[in-house]
Amino acid sequence: MRYSLKEEFMGCYESIWLRDNSPEKNMRTPISSNISPNVTKRDIQFVLSRIFYPWHWLRWMRGTAVFALEKRFKEDYGMPHAIAFDAGRTALYALMDALKLRPDDKVILQSFTCISVPNTIIAAGGKPRYVDIDDSYNIDVDSLETILRHEQHIRAVIVQHTFGIPADIERIQALCRLHGVLLIEDCAHALGAAVNGKLVGTFGDAAMFSFGRDKVISSVSGGLAITHNTDIAQGVRAYVDGLSLPSRLWVKKRLLHPLIFAVAKQFYYFFSLGKLLIEGTRSLHLWPLVLETEEKQGQQLHGFRLPNVIAEWALQQYSDLEIKNTHRKKLADMYQAAFAKQKEIQLPTIRESDEPIFLRFPIQVSPAQAEILLKKMRKEGILLGDWYRHVIDPKDASLTAAQYTNGSCPNAEETARRVVNLPTSIQTSKQQAENISQHIIQILHER
Repeated sequence: MRYSLKEEFMGCYESIWLRDNSPEKNMRTPISSNISPNVTKRDIQFVLSRIFYPWHWLRWMRGTAVFALEKRFKEDYGMPHAIAFDAGRTALYALMDALKLRPDDKVILQSFTCISVPNTIIAAGGKPRYVDIDDSYNIDVDSLETILRHEQHIRAVIVQHTFGIPADIERIQALCRLHGVLLIEDCAHALGAAVNGKLVGTFGDAAMFSFGRDKVISSVSGGLAITHNTDIAQGVRAYVDGLSLPSRLWVKKRLLHPLIFAVAKQFYYFFSLGKLLIEGTRSLHLWPLVLETEEKQGQQLHGFRLPNVIAEWALQQYSDLEIKNTHRKKLADMYQAAFAKQKEIQLPTIRESDEPIFLRFPIQVSPAQAEILLKKMRKEGILLGDWYRHVIDPKDASLTAAQYTNGSCPNAEETARRVVNLPTSIQTSKQQAENISQHIIQILHER
C-alpha cells in the first residue's frame, strides 16, 4: 500500500506525540510556554490538510471564516461590532487610530508590558502615560485615580489583564466614567477570564484579543477588536477596509510554524537536532518572528486583513477554549497548593470576584533566585516563561522609543527582575506541573 507524504508525517507525528505524553518522557522533551503551547494533533491535521490538499488553497485568502469568527465574538461578548485583523497589535492600533488622537492627548497604560502596546499609541499620534502595577501584575488603580484627578488631556486608558488575571476592572470602569475617558481592554492574555461572572472585554468601550502563537488560543497570527461604541466601530471598520490581504507566503509561514516546532520539540535534545531545526528554519525565514526588529525600535508595522484559513484555524482553537482554560485553572490550583507554604515564593494576588484563566502562572522570588531558577530549570528541560523580564519587553526593546523613563514605575521594574512564570497550557500535563513545582522548591532550598 502506498502512503502520501501527509499520511507518513501523521504516522510519525502520532507516535512521538503519544511518546511525549507518557509519564516516562515528561522531563525529556522541553516543557515550554512559548514553543507552540496550544498545538494538538487536531491542529497538525488542520494545517497539513490546508497545505497538502490543493482544493483548500483556493480558500486560503477569502471565504466565510472571518465573518464566522467575528459573529462568534459578537454573540459571546454581546457586542454589536467585532472586526478581525492579522494580529492583536493591528487590532489595538485600529482602536487607537479610531480615537483620532491629537499631539497632546495621553493614553494611560501600565508598565510591565510589551513594546507593541505603546507603539500603537505613538503611531496613532498620542502619548503613552505609564502607570505602575500592583501585586496582581495589573495597573495600580490608586495611581490611576491620582492621574485621572490631576492630569489633563487623558483620552483613554488601556487595561491589560496580565497573565489572564483580571485587573480591578469594575473600579477602573467607574473611574473612567467619572472622568469621561474611554476604557480599552487589552485581553490578549485573558480570553475567557471574568469578574463576577462577566467576561473581561465587556467592561470597556472596546477590547482587543490576540490569537498569537502563545496566547490563549493560537492560529500563530490573528487578532480581533470588539466595541459597542458606534464612532469607534466606524473608525476601526474604515481602517480595516483600507487594508489588503497578506501574501500567500505570509500564510504559508503561519501554517508551517506548528509543523516545524512539533518536530523540533521532539528532537530538541537529541544531538540538539531540534535546536538546529529551529535556528535553521529561522535563518531561512520559514516561520514568523514574534516581533520584528523595527517593532522593537518603536515602529508600528503595516497590518493586514485576516486571511480566511487563519480565521478557520482560530475558530477551531476557539471551539476548545473551555477545555484549554479548565486545564489551565487546574494546573494553577496545583501550583498554588504546592507553593502555599513556601515563604521564598510570592504568589499572585487574586481578588475574590476574579475568575482568572492563567495563561501562565506567575510567581516571584528574589532577583538572584529568579536567575538561578531560569538557568537550572533550563538544564532540566523546563523553559520557564519570559513574560515580562523587562519593564517593557522584549529585552532589546528601546525604552526611548517607547517613551518610558527608567525609575518611573519602581514596582513594575522590580517585578520584572523577580518574576518567573510557569506553563499552564494544554501540552503541560499534571505530572509535568508537579515535577516543575518539586524542582523549583528543591532549587530554592539548595544551599
